[in-house]
Amino acid sequence: MQPQYGYPGQPMPGQYPPMPGYGAAPMPGAPMPMGAPMPGAPMPMGAPMPGAPMPMGAPMPGAPMPMGAPMPGAPMPMGAPMPGAPMPMGAPMGAPMPMGAPMGAPMMGLNPVDDARRLRDAMRGIGTRDSVLIDIIGHRTREQRLMIVAEYRRTIGRDLLKDLESETSGNYRTILLKLMKPRD
Repeated sequence: MQPQYGYPGQPMPGQYPPMPGYGAAPMPGAPMPMGAPMPGAPMPMGAPMPGAPMPMGAPMPGAPMPMGAPMPGAPMPMGAPMPGAPMPMGAPMGAPMPMGAPMGAPMMGLNPVDDARRLRDAMRGIGTRDSVLIDIIGHRTREQRLMIVAEYRRTIGRDLLKDLESETSGNYRTILLKLMKPRD
């Protein structure tokens, strides 16, 4: 019997440790487990690597699929939201995502007064919270953005275009100002 080094199951000095998920090579002539790939065979496209952790929310292999769930690898229908995609701004929690609605499409529940206040809050004080500007301006139609400009002047008493011009710079300023103006 050879002397044991370190913890049980550790490799002998000069040997590589076993890789997680990869067992020892099958004995010659031993039957392969059901569903196991042949040694040296390429992995099918999209198949997880043996021993790799499962992604969050992924079904366990062999588990039954929930009723109405798409088959793994099946193409998504046109206009269907991606699983885990964010809900549109202004949509109540649990509300269905509008099917096929492109970014900036009119959505129910938008409030130009609330948008004007959020934009002002994002530009108030030192610095600008650009994520708020992008979230609001980038997810509204031209008509909705023009309503926000009017509400900003009415409720805040300031010119939104002048505030955006003084709070931003460069190409970022240029695109924000072009988005907020009526068509030429």
